[in-house]
Amino acid sequence: MSKVRVVIATTEGPAEIDRITPEDAAQSVVCLRRSSQVLPISTGYDAFVRRPSGVIDREFPRAPPSAYRLDVSAPVTNGESWQLGVFIAHALAAVGRLAASGEPCERVIVATGRVDNDLRVQPVDSIYQKAHALRPLLDQLQMRGVVVRLVAPPDNQAEFERAGLPRGIRPTAVDDAWAACAEAGVAAASSCRPIVRPGTESVRPLQWAIGLVALLLACGAVALAPERWPVLFGLSSSAPVPPVAPAATPAPPAVPISEAAVATTPALASDPSSSVLPIGGQPATLAVAALLPPAGATCPQVHMGSSGAVAVPVERSGVGTLAPVRQKPVCGLRFSVIAEKPLHVGVVLRVISGRYVESRRKPALLDGTAAFIGTQSWEISLPSGLAFAYSVTVLVAESALGDDLRLALRLAAAGDELPTTGGGFAVLRLKHEAVP
Repeated sequence: MSKVRVVIATTEGPAEIDRITPEDAAQSVVCLRRSSQVLPISTGYDAFVRRPSGVIDREFPRAPPSAYRLDVSAPVTNGESWQLGVFIAHALAAVGRLAASGEPCERVIVATGRVDNDLRVQPVDSIYQKAHALRPLLDQLQMRGVVVRLVAPPDNQAEFERAGLPRGIRPTAVDDAWAACAEAGVAAASSCRPIVRPGTESVRPLQWAIGLVALLLACGAVALAPERWPVLFGLSSSAPVPPVAPAATPAPPAVPISEAAVATTPALASDPSSSVLPIGGQPATLAVAALLPPAGATCPQVHMGSSGAVAVPVERSGVGTLAPVRQKPVCGLRFSVIAEKPLHVGVVLRVISGRYVESRRKPALLDGTAAFIGTQSWEISLPSGLAFAYSVTVLVAESALGDDLRLALRLAAAGDELPTTGGGFAVLRLKHEAVP
């Protein structure tokens, strides 16, 4: 059967579950991108796995080793809303159907929700932010024809619907964890096999028998003589040994993430004045960068967080225009304002054609709410294959946000022309077109 990818919806963006590996360790851990970086939710994951606090060991019996390493494509820092996605991933891994990063798949399960000890799916917070952060990935998956199932607690279904998901994607309310697994094509616990490290399959029947014998002896429930134990467990010469289901086929190795994937801060162009643009006479500049996938990666992987974007400066091509980006595809754009002294800055992005999704919410300081010194950046994601034409207007003032600057921001949003001087503020206005 086909592989299924599992994505955890977080407020910071989607986090793909890359793989689940049995480990001979004292504690289960969650790591970032197959690195040695252990994420803060590891303690919670270990409690979610082991008895009596957790449910994974109970629902997915396994042979030793006694712990798991779970790798994700992006940080999952706190809370418990990752539990539903992790449960689904364990169910898929138990039948050899969890898709690793870079592995082709026909279905993606996006999940958020807490799972209690009775496997009931409990509601979570910040649904609007999670839906907003998911939008670029959902758009990309739909364009590629990938089947997407968004599963969530019943109490959160209406919130997802109000959040404005892409057309054709509706949240599915699931009241228990196995109902969520059914959306991934894993129907019941009885269909799952233990996740077994290669090379340990042959000892599994003996380990199960020894474990069960020890448990019965401890409870005082076995009064049979030792010579009767083989008969009790169906292992005598007169009774055939029941067949043992083969171990799940290990998932093929995932596509490694290149070193370029972590290079998110580019070197400036050889002529700084062509890519760092002054804003009037103020000690402030604007830098626009195109966000490209690293070698061997795609924009969907960038949007999902399994690959970091490579930022390439966009240079000015003339008065009021930016040059086209020569490299393709373009996954998004980054707008950075650098203030050398405390300044009030307003940034307005007006769409001429196409559309975009905020991959990082615009900082409040780029709405002129307060002065800042240093750098403030805003990133947007672009759906693949659609040209995006826009204008960006930056207004800079030394004084607090006043009526003149408020009016200028409204005019810029409406597309009206603004004077480049006067009004107590400086103005920079540029036009650009990006082709994802």
